[in-house]
Amino acid sequence: MTAKRSQKIGVLDSGVGGLTVVRAMQQLLPGEDVIYFGDSANVPYGNKDRSEILALMNKILDFMEENEVKAIAVACNTLSTLYDVYAPARKTKIFSIVEAGAGRVLEDKLPEVGIVATDFTIKTGWYAKLIHEKDPSVKVYGAGNHMLATILDHGRFDEVPENLKQNLADLWKQGRPDHIILGCTHYPIVKDQFEEQAPGVTFIDPAFEMAKNMKKWLEENDLLRRKKTHHLDIFTSGDPAYYGELCRRLKIQKPDSLSQKSL
Repeated sequence: MTAKRSQKIGVLDSGVGGLTVVRAMQQLLPGEDVIYFGDSANVPYGNKDRSEILALMNKILDFMEENEVKAIAVACNTLSTLYDVYAPARKTKIFSIVEAGAGRVLEDKLPEVGIVATDFTIKTGWYAKLIHEKDPSVKVYGAGNHMLATILDHGRFDEVPENLKQNLADLWKQGRPDHIILGCTHYPIVKDQFEEQAPGVTFIDPAFEMAKNMKKWLEENDLLRRKKTHHLDIFTSGDPAYYGELCRRLKIQKPDSLSQKSL
């Protein structure tokens, strides 16, 4: 299928975390219409097995291609670690959030980096793999977080400080890097709390890096829309009202539609 400039961009995630990618796109790609799907009924993906994750992923990709998007941003780090499995079978251009985050480490020539992410993302070692393909000398430390994505997807913000404290303690048992990748798109929602717990550390938000990669590709393929307004449609298998609340919290332009859709 040949992409057209007028088509929308698809953004998908296991829940609300991918809204941080939408926020970055609204800053860097203000003229692009976006269709978003967050699978909050099945969050967190990082605690599921590989076959279940792939089955859910393919259903969401089918939904995006049915809506004839010109490109798809996989805003879920867990899903991005399986990029080589599902992407080759699709006709639509697909962007990986893990590739975006790893690219920032290489671009800045960092000697070491920490990663906080879901257990699945950490266990795959995908960030380290992508980084070490280009620069084997980079030291990569990773600490899995079993609950943070779920906590944020259910709005239980009072549980965040203790969760982050333990997650960072697990990371610091391995090393004390000056840069840490927020390896789940849910995490930038509480980036300020990460910064409070780790003063002096630079936290890398792959969502912004992904939006930069998307803009570059759109420009190179003459697909960038240069209008100043955009349309945002949000679909979720969970509670649409909570997505509206998160949009306000993240200062995302009010969605044009909020709908519940089961996979």
